[in-house]
Amino acid sequence: MNRRDLLIAGFALVAVPTGNASSAAPFHPFHATSLELEWNAETGCFEAALRLPGPPLDEELARFAERPVALDTSDPVKRRQNEKVLEDWVRSRLQLTAKDLPDCQIRWVGSETELRSVWAYFEVRLQPKPTAQPPSEDADKDADKHSFRQTPQKTSVCPTDELTLHCRFFEHLQGQVNATTLRTPGYRGSVILTEIHQSGRVTWTPVSKR
Repeated sequence: MNRRDLLIAGFALVAVPTGNASSAAPFHPFHATSLELEWNAETGCFEAALRLPGPPLDEELARFAERPVALDTSDPVKRRQNEKVLEDWVRSRLQLTAKDLPDCQIRWVGSETELRSVWAYFEVRLQPKPTAQPPSEDADKDADKHSFRQTPQKTSVCPTDELTLHCRFFEHLQGQVNATTLRTPGYRGSVILTEIHQSGRVTWTPVSKR
């Protein structure tokens, strides 16, 4: 699931300063994130590749975990511990919903560091709200709350109706931009969010067939 070239190209498009040309205030650089979601009809979920700025991310994760966090470490134990912080942070900051599918489940795949960027890979499945069930007599047999096994509903049709992204990456940074691109058969979607506008409906455009 390596789409670095596509994500970097998308990042370049959103990294162009915009604003009121008459403003006397100088442009302040921001930390942009770039997320690509590709629909997989066989698994019934979106495959996600998320590009994050490395140095600001360590600071953000340290704030989130209330302890020092360094993803670019050679210690395998610390690496696993810190990646779990990254996973929890992504889960708490990102949600994708659609009409009649308000529940978003994320299955973590992994992450890697490259130069000054961090790449996070995961799968996103949209589900209806879970129905209330009586407590299990054997809690050890209950599926993990983040596991897709708990909600076996799967569809090969991409849920594009009223698809909305909720994103709070680096919400405390002024000028933050979170750009998302989605790919489904025949269509391309996009949504750009900021620290002010943290939710947005995905806009779809047809993809011409060559």
